[in-house]
Amino acid sequence: MSIADRIRAKGKRLETPAAEVKPTTVSAPVVSARPVRLSVDLPPVVHSRLVQWAAQAGPEIGRSRIPAAEVARVLLRRLIEDEDLQRSVIEELRRDIH
Repeated sequence: MSIADRIRAKGKRLETPAAEVKPTTVSAPVVSARPVRLSVDLPPVVHSRLVQWAAQAGPEIGRSRIPAAEVARVLLRRLIEDEDLQRSVIEELRRDIH
């Protein structure tokens, strides 16, 4: 669908009187199979320490270094799966906010 097609479709939806709009049902969100990019701004000292750690850890898995993005992917997966880690992160966020 081209951008022009999407604009036309949106215009038609907006022209539809509210009485004709059918209620939508709430369903589980659709999870895309495509990766989603996440950008994070890090303080220079944190970035430097991450790069240094990744260079030191690389040989332990047979690589010269580990890209920071791979480290972040593993940490995020662990966060999602590990309830103890989730609680720990929440506590640290509370401390940082207050």
